[in-house]
Order: sequence, then structure tokens, then C-alpha cells
Amino acid sequence: MSDNKPKAPKEYTYEKEWEKLYPIKEVQSDIHSFFCIPCDRILSNRCAGISNVRSHCRSFRHRQNISEKIRKNFNYSYNRYTNGPKDKSTRIYVQSDDIWHDSGDH
Repeated sequence: MSDNKPKAPKEYTYEKEWEKLYPIKEVQSDIHSFFCIPCDRILSNRCAGISNVRSHCRSFRHRQNISEKIRKNFNYSYNRYTNGPKDKSTRIYVQSDDIWHDSGDH
């Protein structure tokens, strides 16, 4: 007679190397969670590990939180740092996990 007990799903734990790839920190009280810095939230990586982190960081909500933080922290005019026209402003773009700025000097 075979033992047909269902296997317990694998549980993933936080790995410090993920911090090199994503804006996250370790949650000391829960080895199955990560803290997303831009979203200011604790999220679980128990079921899929790095896939949960990657999925969250690609989400609309995460990218929107990054955009809001950038707008709040970098709300200044372009000519404050250059001698450009007064109506010129620095534009900041968020695409996927990359952040860059465009000074409009094309």
C-alpha cells in the first residue's frame, strides 16, 4: 500500500542577496516576509520566494509608490541647477524596476 499523503508545500525564507536586486529589507520577526521600502509594507514571500518579491516590484501599486516618493523628494525646477529656461523642468520616469531622469536636453 502506497503512502498518498499530500506533501507540505515548500516554504521560502528571506535571502539577504535579494536586497541587491530590489528595494527591500529583512523582517526580523518573520523569516517568511520582506519589507518593501517604497511601499512601506511587509509582504510574504512564503509561497514563491523571490518570485513574490519580483512580482510585487513589477506591480502597478509598487511603481506608483515609487513615482509618488520621487515627486515628493525631487519636486524642484530644472533651472535651479542650470541656466536653462524658466519653464523647463526635470522629468523623472519609472519603468519596471528602473528609475532615471530626463533633463529635456535632447
